[in-house]
Amino acid sequence: MQQGHLIFELVFAILALGALIAIFVCLLQINRVLQDMKISVEATRQRIEPILQEAQTIVQEARAGVTALVERTQAAAAMVTTTAEEISQMAHEQAIELRALARDSVLVARNQVERWDDLLVRTAARVDETAALVQKEVLDPIKEFHCLMVGVRRALGVLFARRRQIPVDKAYQDEEMFI
Repeated sequence: MQQGHLIFELVFAILALGALIAIFVCLLQINRVLQDMKISVEATRQRIEPILQEAQTIVQEARAGVTALVERTQAAAAMVTTTAEEISQMAHEQAIELRALARDSVLVARNQVERWDDLLVRTAARVDETAALVQKEVLDPIKEFHCLMVGVRRALGVLFARRRQIPVDKAYQDEEMFI
């Protein structure tokens, strides 16, 4: 049994040695791949480094340009703000003046309308008075004279009129002709 145990230990040792050799081979393979990757990374770094330096230069220039632009924009914005405030103030003052002018114009127009209304009322009253006076003083006597003349004409017509034929005779003649 000891011999079986020894064989078992020997087989186990060989298997352990084989596993260690396999691990060692895998580690060598990993080392080689890592060396290749290191070379590739180094080559990429060497190609990227000038690009990064150029990008840094561009960023610094852009930062300087943006800073200058911001300063100019701030100055322009301050001028625009000041101008807008002045325009707003002037517009407010003009609006106040226009409101006062409109109020004064409305008052003047209202006064003129009241004066015209009074004038029209007085004129209408005078026209009514004049029409009544003309009616009373001129037209009434003319109507009376007209009535008098109509009466005179009829009286003269009755006095100087010839006798007329009796319309009944005429009717009989018409009937005779009909038969």
